Amino acid sequence: MDNIIDKTYKFAGKNNPNAYKGQVVVLINEYTQSAAELWAMIFKKVPNVIFVGSQTAGADGNKTSIKMTDGSELIFSGLGIYYPNGDETQRIGIQPDIFVRPTVESIRDNQDLLLLKALELIDQKK
Repeated sequence: MDNIIDKTYKFAGKNNPNAYKGQVVVLINEYTQSAAELWAMIFKKVPNVIFVGSQTAGADGNKTSIKMTDGSELIFSGLGIYYPNGDETQRIGIQPDIFVRPTVESIRDNQDLLLLKALELIDQKK
């Protein structure tokens, strides 16, 4: 039985003539992991999306655990997560298109260099 309630959700990838055509900037860094990395890969397939920041954690996939006889637990990913072209993402992460990292000075001055770069890129497209 098909349990999809709204028929418009049934098929992914249909052409949308009203899709947003402006510049989209996604901020990523080493704290981006798990589901956020999956969403980053999905966003990467959308035209006009640029990633700004640093390499993500490479920690995506489910958690599989095995109880050991001493009571400890062995935890590892039970799924392989790959880019659409077949490249691995686990332990590697998502690479930014434009590499930006905070500096000691930017932190001291309370400046968000990733956000400033994103706004600069968006302003260039206007």
